[in-house]
Order: sequence, then structure tokens, then C-alpha cells
Amino acid sequence: LFELRDGNNGESFRGAAKGDKGSTTLTITGGNDLSQSLFKLNIPETNGVISLGNAEYRYDSFTLTVDETTGEYKYTFKLQKALAIDVDREAQIGDEVDFRGIPYYMSQLNEFIRTFSYRFNEIQTTGFDLYGKQGEQFFLAQDKVSGLQMRFNDLSEEVSSVLKEDPEADGYIHTSYYSLTALNTQVDNDILKDGKKLAMSDEEDGGESNSKNWERFNNLSDDKAMFRQGAPASFLAIMTSTVGVDAQGIIDASANAEQIRYAVDTRRLSESGVDEDEEGQNLIICQNLLAYQYEVLSVMNEVLDKLINGTAV
Repeated sequence: LFELRDGNNGESFRGAAKGDKGSTTLTITGGNDLSQSLFKLNIPETNGVISLGNAEYRYDSFTLTVDETTGEYKYTFKLQKALAIDVDREAQIGDEVDFRGIPYYMSQLNEFIRTFSYRFNEIQTTGFDLYGKQGEQFFLAQDKVSGLQMRFNDLSEEVSSVLKEDPEADGYIHTSYYSLTALNTQVDNDILKDGKKLAMSDEEDGGESNSKNWERFNNLSDDKAMFRQGAPASFLAIMTSTVGVDAQGIIDASANAEQIRYAVDTRRLSESGVDEDEEGQNLIICQNLLAYQYEVLSVMNEVLDKLINGTAV
């Protein structure tokens, strides 16, 4: 049950950490796939724990800088307490639990929705709607606190803050794709109300006859380069089959454990338990022995009575 709750398939955030003694700022660069992809990033937004060897530090927030040339991700964490020593070593956020549990599948769903939404929004914002205006992002997220919808920064921007900025004049909160999850994804309310705002054309004055951008939308379903598993449908199919295999494995393991428990209980009862049939037989034997003893006593009583009272001895 603990593995099911915490299992992340042995994947955790890792990277090279640097910081000066007494500083409340720690930077982490490089690392594995989780730390080098905003679509796979799954660390807490606040109050997370950074492990530096045997030392642990909690952070209040962090920002992310993406190098335009190398594409390297650089994280800057604001720590709750100052560093006790100079830091120049690998850092880790989260434990590595080698089991495909709930966190793993939540991460997979988030990666899917972030990647697909980014690609869809990219096409949407480069096209034009039927009003001749450039399209706005189609897939958004909803902020649970304010109830407002969130739009996302372009990944090509040098600085991509994972923190939610105050709502701008357009009434949307602007943040990064890190804030998008499978639980809060939505479609833009304006597009839901007016389908003409879907960017079908690739020209400003394309009109209804121009549907080249719509063809790009359709091609997304067959884009085999979108995920390592292939097209979007392949990603979901593989994940679904993996869930089925894992679920069956857990069912089999549970059945085996139940059989082992039953075998142990049977062995224990055979040594220290009570067999009702055997105990009933023993009671009858004991009852018969007592009856025979009573008969002996009765005969002896008659012999003594005859000897004493009949012969006057």
C-alpha cells in the first residue's frame, strides 16, 4: 500500500546544486529528464524538500530560467533557512520508490496533457480566427484559489517563472505549463462561447475557405514524434495497458498473499488448534471411563453391604 501511494517508478528530480554558506538561495542545473523538462516536472511548488547528502532544506518557492542557446534548465530555489556549508554537489527532490504507483501515473497524465496542450496551443496561436484576429490559447488551466483561468508563457522565452503572476488586464493569470495538470485543464471560456475564435486559417484574411491551420490540428493525432511512445493515441494506449498489467500483478500478489496466510493459519491450527471431532470423541471416552468407575464402586458397595449386614461379621 505504501508503494502504491508513493511509487514513482524510481524517478526523482536530480541536478547539480551550488550555493554559498549563509545564503538562502540555491541553484540547480543539469540533471535528469524530470529536471530538464517542464512537461515532466513534478516537484512541489512550495514547501518542498531538497536533499543534499544527509542534509535537507525546505524551500518557499523557485523560479526557472531556460537558456535559449543550450536549452539547459536552471532552477533558483528560495530556502527557508540559510545553507550551513558551501554546496557544490548533486541535489535530489523526492524519494525514489521503484514501483509504478499513483504519483507515477499522475506524472504520466500531466506529461501527456502538458505536451499535447502546448502543441495544440502553438498551432492555435500562430493561426487566425474567423474574425481575422490571431488565435488565443485553446487549452488553459483553472486556478483553484481565484477561479480564474491561466494562460501559459511560451517555452522559448528566456525566463519562464513557475509562479503564478497577478492577473493582467486581460483577466487571465499568466504562468508556465508547470501549472497545468490533468485535474485543472480547461478550454478557454471565450472559445467555448464562440467557436469562430478557433484559429482555422493560416492567414489574417483567410476567411472560411482557408482551413490550412485546421489541417495542422488534424495532423497532431498522427504525430509520432510528439512522445517517445509515438502518437498521442499510442501514449494513452501504452499507459492504459501498463495500468492493466500492473493491476493484474497486484491482484495476483494479493491472491498469493492470501493463500500463504491461509496455509500459515492451517499449519498453526494443526499444532495448537482444537479439532471438534477429536475432542468430542475424547469426551465420550472420558464419560465411559467415569461410568465404569461408578459401576465398580456400586459393586463394591453391594459386596460390603452383604458382608457386613448379611453375615454379621
